This record gives sequence, C-alpha cells and structure tokens, in this order.
Amino acid sequence: MISKFMYSTLILIYFYQASKTYTYQYNAENQIIAAGWVANDQKVDYWRFYHSTGKIKAKGNYENGFKDGYWFYYDAKNNLKAEGYYKNNKRDSWWTIHTSEDLIEKVAYVNGRKEGYCLRYKKGSLYEVKKYEKNILLGSWNTLSKFKKDNPNASF
Repeated sequence: MISKFMYSTLILIYFYQASKTYTYQYNAENQIIAAGWVANDQKVDYWRFYHSTGKIKAKGNYENGFKDGYWFYYDAKNNLKAEGYYKNNKRDSWWTIHTSEDLIEKVAYVNGRKEGYCLRYKKGSLYEVKKYEKNILLGSWNTLSKFKKDNPNASF
C-alpha cells in the first residue's frame, strides 16, 4: 500500500507578508503543481495550478479557502478551455467553455448548478440554444431560429 504521505504535497515557504505566506506545492516527482498565498492554513488571494509540463492549468482567486472570483482553465498546450466566476467555491454567473477551436458554449450557473440558457457559438455566431432548470436539461439543443419560434419571449 502506498502511503498517503507519498502523495501529499511538499510546501515551501517562499515569501512572508504580514499574516500571509506565499507557497509552492510539488508532487512526488518534485514538479511544481501549485503556487499561491496561504493565511490561517487556507488558500487566499491569487493561485496558479500547473500541468506536469509546467504550463498553467488554472488560475484564479481564493477567499477563506474557497474559489471566489474569475477563474481561467487551460489545456496542456496552453489553450484556454474554460473561464468564469466562482462564488463560495461554486460556479456562478456565465461560464465560457471552449469546446473546440471554432465552438464555444456559454453556460449560466446559479449557486453551482446550471440554470437558464446554454448558448452555443460556432465561428463567433450564435447558432444553438438549450435550457437548464435546477441543473436539469430541458429538451435538447435547438437551432436559434427554432428556439426563437418556440420561445418568442426568451431573452439572453
């Protein structure tokens, strides 16, 4: 059995400011996996997380140990994959998901659950819409023209 210690991260104190400490975290292969501020044993302020290649995997802010504010996520080739707001460690507001080079989805979240419209853009133009209610998909993707016909009062 592999011990839990082997998989725990090594934390090095790099910079001390008032009650905050800037921290680097490493994996078992001594590769940096994260860097950011810690106060009262909780992540605070700006943090960066890394792929094994050393490229940024995610970056954003923490407040009292919870993701809070705007976050960015990248693939191993440094392409932006997702971006959006967290509130108390839950997705909130609009998130943009980059599913491919020419396909982008904008998804509305409330308190960590999909709520409202999900918009799919192809080459910069809105072309499909679907709707969620309390994290449950209502129907399937509809072309924009069909959606407008079926939902004449919808706005997004």
